[in-house]
Amino acid sequence: MVEVLIVGCGDLGGAIASQLVKFGVQTIGLRRSPRKLDGVTIIQADVTQAASLAPLKIIQPKIVIYCVAANGQTDAQYKAQYVDGLRQVLATQSENSNLKHVFFVSSTRVYGSSPEQHTDALLDETDVAIPADFGGKRLLEAEGLLKCLACNNTVLRLSGIYGLGRLRMIMLA
Repeated sequence: MVEVLIVGCGDLGGAIASQLVKFGVQTIGLRRSPRKLDGVTIIQADVTQAASLAPLKIIQPKIVIYCVAANGQTDAQYKAQYVDGLRQVLATQSENSNLKHVFFVSSTRVYGSSPEQHTDALLDETDVAIPADFGGKRLLEAEGLLKCLACNNTVLRLSGIYGLGRLRMIMLA
């Protein structure tokens, strides 16, 4: 039985998959490119194309990690990758009685509109998320999809993830 399905097996998802494999965890990765990862079964699909997700219906993972990256910096791209994509992936697992936990990689971008969030104060999960832009709003919308799940779920609001071609914040500094 598959233990972990990583949706978005790029830089971050690929690193997670590599660590899981080292611990002997059976891992399947979904990614847009066919690039292989040692020890990981790769399914080439696109979360924005529902038909390409059909193979996920027969996979019965215990854990799903959703850590995709948007194709660009527009509202439509964020909605497609984070909201619609997550909804479509969750639909493929609607009859999976083995599913115990879904992890969603979000961002601290969900914070930012209130005066207290424009300070140097530390924020945590007890602070109300008030997004300042479309990206934060779409991520928060996607987080909301997890509330309907019968299994446990965790939202990881990561900050400052950089990789090849993702240097926008560094360039602004």
